[in-house]
Amino acid sequence: MHTISLAKGEHRYVFRYNRGAECDALEAVAQMAADGGNGFDWGDAAAVSFQITREQAGECLDAISPRDESE
Repeated sequence: MHTISLAKGEHRYVFRYNRGAECDALEAVAQMAADGGNGFDWGDAAAVSFQITREQAGECLDAISPRDESE
């Protein structure tokens, strides 16, 4: 389970999603921004989307990088 959070003023937005469900998480973020009535705007969506894709990219790099057994 992945957790991404964003603190904005008095609000804290928390997104939880399972590995492999990144596209669903990004869709939920976009829907929240499009709604407009919840204080979560497109700048917030960009920040959270960046965090989701950065985490996914890190997992990809870990998967293809050889690990040093001495660590």
